[in-house]
Amino acid sequence: VAAVNISGCTIHAFAGFGLGDGSVRELCTKIRRSKLAVQRWKDTRTLIVDEISMLDASLFEKLEAIARANRPPLAGCN
Repeated sequence: VAAVNISGCTIHAFAGFGLGDGSVRELCTKIRRSKLAVQRWKDTRTLIVDEISMLDASLFEKLEAIARANRPPLAGCN
């Protein structure tokens, strides 16, 4: 409910990959099918995850890999 007040959403809705089942490659394929999801990843500079303890460690690792795959490196941060 708090997320709604700041135009937030669930991590699954944000990521654009549903429940997060599958490999990173499969999830990236799902994301790339949605122009909105791809643009959301590219536009995001900071992702705040509330209730991080509710996020499975493997899903967190997938999110990190997907973030790297869908965002170009920052200038000067190689």
